[in-house]
Amino acid sequence: MRTRHRRVRAPGFSLIELLVVIGIIALLIGILMPTLQRVRQHSLRIQCMNNMRQIGLGLIMYNNQEGHLPLRFNDLTQNDPDTYWGYDEELVRIKACVAQTFICPSHIDAGYFNKPSQPSYGFNWYYDYQPITKAHSSTIMVAESRGGDGTGSHRADRDGIAPGQLDLFRHQYKACWLYFDNHVEWLGYADASGPDLQNWGEDQGTHGN
Repeated sequence: MRTRHRRVRAPGFSLIELLVVIGIIALLIGILMPTLQRVRQHSLRIQCMNNMRQIGLGLIMYNNQEGHLPLRFNDLTQNDPDTYWGYDEELVRIKACVAQTFICPSHIDAGYFNKPSQPSYGFNWYYDYQPITKAHSSTIMVAESRGGDGTGSHRADRDGIAPGQLDLFRHQYKACWLYFDNHVEWLGYADASGPDLQNWGEDQGTHGN
């Protein structure tokens, strides 16, 4: 008498079950992606703010050594890339900052390593070559800047147009701003500048150019 062997089907997913799982995974990805993007943007913004604080400390160190702040850049050599320099090179020279400090992590087009350098952060040109005591604590010292070609700019000023172009939307429709008391804030342009743009300070007249 023959013995019949019953074939046992291996357990597995049906097509419907597989589609349900895929749908759940897609839903979770859709929920988590905006959160992960916000976390990433927050991390980049914090790194940018740390860069600006270090630049502020470097400018204070430079002022303590020289008795005044540096020029945003040397106009006399700007047509010769090999001798051109800006405030960023000065802070690297005195070992107050490293090159990477001048590149915002959200500014992939920064041209710091170009000749001439184009940093992500512009210096408030109203205080070129001025003693740091000329400004109030609430005055903007450094702002996020961008050149006409998308790289950076040494100069930042209240008008936000060339040659002092600002990058107002680098971090989720806002930007980071360094003030003379060395605190950094993440603000829109109007809030950063204050009523009647008073946080930009006044032109001191002499810029050493």
